[in-house]
Amino acid sequence: MRLTVLLALLVGFTVVLWVCPLRLAVVTGQSMAPTLKSGQLVLIDRAYHRSQPIASGDVVALTVDGQLIVKRVWSVGDYGRPGFLPTAPPGTVFVLGDARHISWDSRDFGPVPRERILGRVIGWFGPPPARTAHMAKADGRDG
Repeated sequence: MRLTVLLALLVGFTVVLWVCPLRLAVVTGQSMAPTLKSGQLVLIDRAYHRSQPIASGDVVALTVDGQLIVKRVWSVGDYGRPGFLPTAPPGTVFVLGDARHISWDSRDFGPVPRERILGRVIGWFGPPPARTAHMAKADGRDG
């Protein structure tokens, strides 16, 4: 009897986790420093971009070569950003790490199809990230 109840609870918990749009991930590497640090736990909202468009400045989780990575969106589709970096072709996003001198990002693997964006990073556990100029420009405030 106890085993049946325990098994039912485990199955129920698994279904809730599967359906829930929120996921946890661990940041690995220093490519998003100082915004995010290696070992920091981040909360990813997989449903965010169903109601909001992907935008320049978003910090997103995505898959590249079967690997989960966290990067900042530089440009989306036809909405290029002026500057020295390339823009993304339609249907793709160009992503960069905040620590560009050490980041493995779209400069290495190219623009990423939008369907590879798993969700937007909406929170973190641990010390708050440093406020960067990227973040200030993305939310319209001065750095």
